[in-house]
Amino acid sequence: MPRTPNGILTHHCVNPFHERSRPALDQLRARAELEALIEHGLITGEAPEWFARSAAQEPDAYLLIGEDVVLPLAANGPLGELVAVTSQ
Repeated sequence: MPRTPNGILTHHCVNPFHERSRPALDQLRARAELEALIEHGLITGEAPEWFARSAAQEPDAYLLIGEDVVLPLAANGPLGELVAVTSQ
């Protein structure tokens, strides 16, 4: 699986990004765009206000890509590698 700055980009993360942000692309091209975008993301412990209001659960961290894309991150494994579990 592709790695985020500190973890792994999952299928459950790519699907919402594809549907909401890149619906004109096929699944593989949407994944490639997200992979390219995460290189410019910022990992933080604070969610943007617009995201926090609707979040069902609180992840371990967030990967922010600009002001439009938020990838909740969950710690995974004994080393605490961060996994992008979904996207908004």
